Parts: sequence; structure tokens; C-alpha cells
Amino acid sequence: MNNIEEFKIRVINLLQSLNISNVKNINIFMEAFTHTTYSNEHKGSRNYQYLEFLGDAIIEFIVTKEIYNRFPSYTEGIATKHRAYVVSNKTLSKLSNKLGISSIIRYSKNAFINGKNEKVDSDFFESFVGALFVEKGLNFVEKFILKYLDSYIDQVNKNDFSNPKSSFQELIQMHSTADIVYRTNIADKGGFISEVIVDKQRYGVGYGKTKKEAEMNAAQNALDILILK
Repeated sequence: MNNIEEFKIRVINLLQSLNISNVKNINIFMEAFTHTTYSNEHKGSRNYQYLEFLGDAIIEFIVTKEIYNRFPSYTEGIATKHRAYVVSNKTLSKLSNKLGISSIIRYSKNAFINGKNEKVDSDFFESFVGALFVEKGLNFVEKFILKYLDSYIDQVNKNDFSNPKSSFQELIQMHSTADIVYRTNIADKGGFISEVIVDKQRYGVGYGKTKKEAEMNAAQNALDILILK
């Protein structure tokens, strides 16, 4: 048995374990579980990236609609923070590992010498959702997504977003693994001024009587700017 057939069998077994049957196009799932390092070495192979792009949008749509329906009293800002928590790299990577997606990814030998991070596992969950949409359609995907994300949507309430530093971190982790740095100094007129930096880019600035307050205000400023975008 060659490696392609072995990989195909692993993919089929995973789908069966998730009660996904009558699959007409197994190749779309094989694509969803193929890392770029593998496709670079095997020129006939397609990788997960385009399906990840599709899956990301679908997950955001489903979660946004569900939050809108369940929490009609939310402001836009709170709804955005809630969605950021639910679809964060941390949440989706947990699901990727729980469902067994992370364990069957096809990649080159040197791809993850230092281990996979949350962003990688999250991306593959999104590519899987993209493939599931192509194969089964939106209604099927929505039921599947809510089956696994329902508890994350329900366990959050408005008070969970009272810490802007945590909320900003969740929002950034949706799309980046870069470190968040708070550059805090004494302000000219007393108190402190803080800048929140991600990947050498300033996202927000805040003032406060204490260092902690300045950092909180910087994070809130960054959140306000991102939400307005």
C-alpha cells in the first residue's frame, strides 16, 4: 500500500468517526489535511490554504449569526469580542485536537521540528470546515459547527469581556501568533502612558494613574479601533 492510499484511509476513518458519511469527493478532504510543506515537495498535491480561507469565513458567519440570535441586547463591540473568543486560535485548536484532525495532517518531515502551535491546528480545523462545506453544504456545516461550538457560545456572558487585555489578546490570536507587547512609560504630566504593540505595529495607546490602568486603556483603545474597522 502506498503512502497516498494510507493517507486516504486515515482521512476516511476520521470522517467515519465524526459520523460524516456518503462522501462523494474524498480528495477535497485530503487537500484540507495537506500542509504546504508536503505540497511543495509533491508537485501534484494541493494544500489546505484555500479551504482554510473558505472555512474561516464560514465559521465566522455561523458564529456571528448565532450570537446575534441568542444575545439580542448585545452592543456591536460586545458581540465582536464574544465572537473573537469563540473562534479564537485557542478554541479552534482544541477542537482540532479533540476531533483528531491534528493527528492526520500530511506534512514534510521537517515541517514541525519544534512542534505545532495553536495557529496551525486552528487553520486545519478551518480548512476541514471549508471542505465540509464544499462536500455537504451550509446547513450540514452549521449543525456540525454548533454541535462543537455551542458550549463556547453559551458559556460566555458580557462580564467575561470586562478585561480589555484578555479580549484584545483573543482578537489578535484569531489571525496571528505574534507576541503582544505593552510599552509603558511615565507620562510627562504624571501617571503612565502605554502603547500596545503587535508585530512592531502600534494598535492602541492609553493613559492611566497606574501602569496597569494605562495598559488596560491601551488595550481598550486598540479594541475600539479594530471594532470600528
